[in-house]
Amino acid sequence: MLVDHASTPELRHLVHAFRKAEFIDRQGYEADDIRVEDGGEYDSADHDATMHIVSFREDRIVGCLRLVPTTRRYLLEMFPSLTRSVDYRNGNVWDISRLGTGGEERLGEKILCACFELAQNRGIEALVTFTTDARRDVLRGIGLEVEQLGAEQVVSGRDDEFWTAVGLRMRVNDHQHKALQTYIRDDRTFWPELSR
Repeated sequence: MLVDHASTPELRHLVHAFRKAEFIDRQGYEADDIRVEDGGEYDSADHDATMHIVSFREDRIVGCLRLVPTTRRYLLEMFPSLTRSVDYRNGNVWDISRLGTGGEERLGEKILCACFELAQNRGIEALVTFTTDARRDVLRGIGLEVEQLGAEQVVSGRDDEFWTAVGLRMRVNDHQHKALQTYIRDDRTFWPELSR
């Protein structure tokens, strides 16, 4: 399901409540830009141009991914060292972030597949994001063509854990979409309503 500024306030609240449970409570995200309001997680990349792809099981959200056009405030621009300070402000390049699955196996890839389908249908040429070096390697292993944008950066997490962050760009095309479809063993789509 696609959730955007035109969706009901109740649905948007469910998305942000899921994000709080996933990113603050479960994963321990901390940043100056993150705030909790009315039980939901928000940051400066949440505005009227922001969209989420959301996966439901029965009546509850089990996964989501945020999409933001780079013509507006987006998450990767807050980490210039990960992008060699390149400005990606372009209506054909979108930032993806807040991919959360509650730990459910392969749900992230299913949501990412829906994201590539949506991006193709809307004429988006590339997606940019930041993630871990391990996730970058998984994406490459799936068969995605992933371009690393800048140097790796070690980031501290909860309980003195460290991980390596990387900025990535992925072109949106049939090859990328088919690589994800093959990986999750589905030859069509997960959310046909995104094809509109």
